[in-house]
Amino acid sequence: MNLGQKLTLKKEEENKVIYLVGSANTGKSAMFHLLTGKSVVISNFPGTTVKFQEGKMKLGKEEIKVYDTPGIYSLAGISEEEKITLRMILENRPDLIVHIMDATRLEKCLSLQLQIADFGIPTMVALNMIDEAERLKLRIDVEGLSKKLGVPIIPTVAVTGVGKKELIKTALEEMNKKEITPNHVYYDERTELEVEKIIHLLRRSEVKTWVPLRTMALWLLMGNEVIEETVMRMVEKEASNLEVV
Repeated sequence: MNLGQKLTLKKEEENKVIYLVGSANTGKSAMFHLLTGKSVVISNFPGTTVKFQEGKMKLGKEEIKVYDTPGIYSLAGISEEEKITLRMILENRPDLIVHIMDATRLEKCLSLQLQIADFGIPTMVALNMIDEAERLKLRIDVEGLSKKLGVPIIPTVAVTGVGKKELIKTALEEMNKKEITPNHVYYDERTELEVEKIIHLLRRSEVKTWVPLRTMALWLLMGNEVIEETVMRMVEKEASNLEVV
């Protein structure tokens, strides 16, 4: 297993892209409006009734596209919102994911963070509603949690703008990274053996993707419908290219 795999981050789009990701009622939309202001476009993901918001913000000298993705608890692809968020990540890899966590309900956010980290995308956490956590006398070791998760964490209050400057400063630093090491979670020996088998098959099929093969293999093992469809399209495209040649 290549524990130290590094991914080179390369984008062809003219504008860099940030996705705001998180569950419902974490203040994600409030954070979106704090960062982008009032110039917002609301769209439906093609073929669905699920909506997402698109806006722009200034980050240093650059104009960045910001997407407020549907509220989700997981990338497992069970709900329509989960499928759409995962498709957005796969089809248009963001330069940065800002995971909005509710500081009063951290246990409901951690599983999603581990799934996001597996994709090897620059990520940071906005620990939102920190004022409410303090009111409830919840003590959060932000530095310790940041070390455990391997991502920067900024305490914020989106509705009042607390933490905005530090969030923007950290976002700029994370987006300027040239390489990132995916933060994979490893499982029992039997599971890892099956994952390695699928990785071998993916390599043989010569699929071309920015997603770590381990990540794709793990999701395929779990029967993720969106990943299965993505891999099938890649295999068909590669087969088509071979026929043309």
